[in-house]
Amino acid sequence: MSVYSWIELLAMIAVPPTQDCRSVADPGARLSCYDAREAASASPVSNAAPAAPAAPAAPTGPVARSAPPPASPAVSTEPTGRVAAVTALRYGLFEVRLADGRLFETASNAISPPAVGASVRLRRSVLGTIFMDVPGRPPITVRSRRSHQ
Repeated sequence: MSVYSWIELLAMIAVPPTQDCRSVADPGARLSCYDAREAASASPVSNAAPAAPAAPAAPTGPVARSAPPPASPAVSTEPTGRVAAVTALRYGLFEVRLADGRLFETASNAISPPAVGASVRLRRSVLGTIFMDVPGRPPITVRSRRSHQ
């Protein structure tokens, strides 16, 4: 808020109402009372010109200060990889080892794992979720367990 806005706000709070409009019995007079009170509070307090609108400030807070997370070494820029091994874990989850040594765990038990030897593509969403794309199937959400050995 600019200084002018603060002064205007304080003036509106500091000015006591001249009449209690709720106590006026006649509806027309009550409406006129409210209109007069609104007009008095809307009039400028001083003759000073209002300040020019300021340029929008840079965003602040934890979101503005945070930078995108660095790319994980487990998710390489290579578009493809080959599944070397698939191991069943508890609760319907699977561990998927790629031929280059990267290890991933499925994050959902609603899917079946990719077949050994299948070509896969790893991609990371804006929020950091890792997806394993297998041709002809919906993407599989995975978590990185270990990088290259």
